[in-house]
Amino acid sequence: MPFNFPDPAVETTAINPVTGATYQWKADPGKWVLSGGPSEAANPPVTIDLLPPEAPQKGDLWIHEESLIEYAWDGTQWFEVGSSCGGETGSDAPGVINSGEAFTRYYKAQAPSIFDSTKDGTCALTSGLTIDTITNVKVSANDRDGKIRYLYKVNEDILLEDPDTGAYAVLRVTNVVSAGEYNVELEHYNGTANVDIGKTYSFASAADRGAIPDVGDDTHQPGTLDDRYVNEKGGDSMQGPLQVTGPRNVDADGLEGTVKVLNVDSGQNGSLNLKHNGATKVYVGEDQTSFQGDIKFNVSGRAIYAGNDKKGFTVNDNGAFYEVITPTINTLLPRRM
Repeated sequence: MPFNFPDPAVETTAINPVTGATYQWKADPGKWVLSGGPSEAANPPVTIDLLPPEAPQKGDLWIHEESLIEYAWDGTQWFEVGSSCGGETGSDAPGVINSGEAFTRYYKAQAPSIFDSTKDGTCALTSGLTIDTITNVKVSANDRDGKIRYLYKVNEDILLEDPDTGAYAVLRVTNVVSAGEYNVELEHYNGTANVDIGKTYSFASAADRGAIPDVGDDTHQPGTLDDRYVNEKGGDSMQGPLQVTGPRNVDADGLEGTVKVLNVDSGQNGSLNLKHNGATKVYVGEDQTSFQGDIKFNVSGRAIYAGNDKKGFTVNDNGAFYEVITPTINTLLPRRM
């Protein structure tokens, strides 16, 4: 918890009674500097480092080594509990989740050769040595804090940042290799940072919330998404054309170019047109339906009829027949057309 430092003109050493951390006043640069860690018996556990500890337990404390801001883990995220020297605010500390970073994810860099997408909180960045030379990005299904990853789309920007220095690179997605893997090219960058194995980097969208989380159901959707995207639930509208890609039948990746609905409605007080390669083949109007080509039955013996008794035109391999019930003998009378 936060505590007040003594007047450095009177006392130049201070100990935080909660964390056990020792501080020394330094005239140059004119601030309290961490000089000693907490005792081994500190309870709850306290970590003094540039980055928060991995796999924290609820109640654990972390002191940022440079800013000397103290944070506590509430079981979901780190939150600021006080400053030991009146330094920077918690929102500026690397790796800290707050309301301003709700759409940021954190991944620790792994060697591409050993990257495992099922290991949460990891990423692989290839092929350059610095963040401005990256050509491929892979991220695990969940980030360091268990938050689900984003699904970026082609031409969207990934904002990759080094939380320690603030250097960042904006990487445009040129190809979606698979969920969580992207080929990228540099849009622009500010500052230079190395790609270091074992270091944690932050990932966001350079556009305003321009990426969609990889979710299993709608309950995980954030409260507000970019209004460029159609809501999954509750109804919505969009401007087309909408193109659904994929093969006619489900392939090995589970992809299929199919739209499954219960109703199709023109919705604009006009005819509904069914097209083939851009040319209309069927017009569904208010009072009639017209066809631009032949009507073919793939199975012999199919009929065109009204009502429930299937009496009308029957089509088989030999032609079309008109079936009626005669008024006198009440039997079917086939008539060759």
